[in-house]
Amino acid sequence: MVESDALRVSLCTRSQPGTLNGGWWPETTDPERELPLIVPVLARLGRGPAQWLRASFEDWTSHPHTIVAADGRVVSVGWNRVVLRHLLMARCGSAAMAFVLVVPPDTEPVVARRALARAADRHVQHVRAAAEILRLANHDVPVA
Repeated sequence: MVESDALRVSLCTRSQPGTLNGGWWPETTDPERELPLIVPVLARLGRGPAQWLRASFEDWTSHPHTIVAADGRVVSVGWNRVVLRHLLMARCGSAAMAFVLVVPPDTEPVVARRALARAADRHVQHVRAAAEILRLANHDVPVA
């Protein structure tokens, strides 16, 4: 598991298709501030650098089509109202996908930490479970 308190992220390297690769708790809903910081971290999953990102339109205050990542690369960003809320998808390398739960910035710290732990738990979490993970974390349901 890859963890970083400075970036408030907890990732795992599970490789089953359609499963979460962890969680991220950005400090704001400003994608031009936050997305450049997560892009280099996604490379730690061992799938290569992020080529493009897809995010839920409702989770962010603006919707740029490109960002300059902290490592200097320009990354395409797509916004979708169909994509599950609280989910960031990244195409890494030539074909690998990464899926990260996005914990809303205004989430209470104890709840956010529970959600991050659950999203990166060794038990398989399907990407459709993103909202459920937040709900369970908010109600203090322990990680299995």
